[in-house]
Amino acid sequence: MPRSTLSRANRAYVWHATALGEPLYRRLGFGGEYELARAKVTVPFGRFGSVPEGVLPMKAADLAAVFARDRQVFGADRSALLTSFYRRAPDLAWTLYRRETLIGYCFGRPGYLYRQLGPVVADDTAAAREVVAGCLASQAGETIAVDIPRLAPEWTAWLESAGFTIERSFVRMYRGQRQRPGFDAHQFVIAGPEFG
Repeated sequence: MPRSTLSRANRAYVWHATALGEPLYRRLGFGGEYELARAKVTVPFGRFGSVPEGVLPMKAADLAAVFARDRQVFGADRSALLTSFYRRAPDLAWTLYRRETLIGYCFGRPGYLYRQLGPVVADDTAAAREVVAGCLASQAGETIAVDIPRLAPEWTAWLESAGFTIERSFVRMYRGQRQRPGFDAHQFVIAGPEFG
């Protein structure tokens, strides 16, 4: 069953459908919200060079600021989920500061076949590129997957120029009262379809 994302009184369901499943879910009353894509790369040695200025490995002391920003952007508190990602893959957790202001961050997690990067949250595409490039500079030889909202063509173009290959597309769908309290334009990589 799709996962409920609202209270029982105003229940809404969110589902991520493949191209084959989308017509079925539309017949069941789901509407399309936006397209996502799964992309993967085996990070080439030396491809990302040095870590961009201001991009730093995330520290425990950063978490309060990250969680506060994440609540604004995502629209809900997922600090427990992000804490688990930080503990499981601290080398995939990075921040980007400008003049002591947090403008971007990323997390990741181990997977069965490869590592998964996400979420990536940033003020703009340039900041997202810097965070991801900084993270991947430390991941040479690793295979990394991302699930990206197809909202910013320049972001997809940059990932492809960095060696990512788009493997498949799917659609975020909803049924019931549509409620998007966060800011989708700042979410460059989602945590994964299974995490909302």
